[in-house]
Amino acid sequence: MIEVKNLTKRYGNHVAINDISFKLANGKIYGILGSYHSGKTTLLNMMTGCSSPSEGNVNINGFDISKDPIRTKKIIGFLPDPVPLYPEMTAFEFLSFVARAKGLAVDQAYRQIAEVIEFVQLDDSRNKMIMNLPLQIKKRLGIAQALLGNPEIVFMDEPTSGLAPEDAGEMRDLIRKIGEFKTVILTSPDPSEIAGLCEQVLILNEGSLIANDTLDHLKSQTVPKFIITLSVKGDKETAISILDQIDEIQAFSDDPSKPARRGDCHFRLELKDESDPREKIVSNLIAGGCSVVSISLSDSFLDVLFWELTQPNAEPAAQGGPEQEETEE
Repeated sequence: MIEVKNLTKRYGNHVAINDISFKLANGKIYGILGSYHSGKTTLLNMMTGCSSPSEGNVNINGFDISKDPIRTKKIIGFLPDPVPLYPEMTAFEFLSFVARAKGLAVDQAYRQIAEVIEFVQLDDSRNKMIMNLPLQIKKRLGIAQALLGNPEIVFMDEPTSGLAPEDAGEMRDLIRKIGEFKTVILTSPDPSEIAGLCEQVLILNEGSLIANDTLDHLKSQTVPKFIITLSVKGDKETAISILDQIDEIQAFSDDPSKPARRGDCHFRLELKDESDPREKIVSNLIAGGCSVVSISLSDSFLDVLFWELTQPNAEPAAQGGPEQEETEE
């Protein structure tokens, strides 16, 4: 059982995490969903003992991670983002170093290293320098080090970030395998990824917990809608003016799941019905001097819910339903 009580993190006058409380039972894959700068990484760092809260505490299987960090950290594994690796080591040397740092006996360390190398499919890379490994292999190496010590709970901060679609799909398959025998808590800015991996989701917005429930219960409370995610290069005001003229669009806003970069505009468009105006949107934007980087249509309930809950003045979702309550007993 993981219990977070009144967790708050301040940096000067900025409140990164605002009085968050929740309980998570063991044995599931949980997703923490939020836009960039919503507080996901800050929350995960406090839950794993990498950062101290300004207020509140985290209990994992009965241990307070602030008061008993050594015993608590033996229960957990952590994959940060970016993965903290030593580039001048080989993959095997790095895992040996982590095993020693976790206090594993020599015979136990060699056995577990062999097991995690096989599990995450690193055998071809075990003797290669980390600096020469591609990102997807570095991510797998990060998973391997998190699994050393046989932790009961594995935390992962945006485990698919930066990966090509095929590599991200393989990483999600690996996470599902881990979830068959361990509790997994991961963060992501992508509602579709959370919906495809997790049984329960916690949604953060500007440091506050605005939803915490099973996907099944949230889906039953969500009115079906169709959402288009759109990324554009060009003048934002021009893009907004063009989108305003497209009848099929009910409403639109900035996409909170995408990082803001100079020259890029990211939108989430709510459609009036199930018509698909993507071709019209692309042609109108191009005619107006904007370049379309990506556009996709989704009827995923979590995409819709995330869009609604992160709008200005949106009301938080009800916290928990019947299935959530059962997991907390």
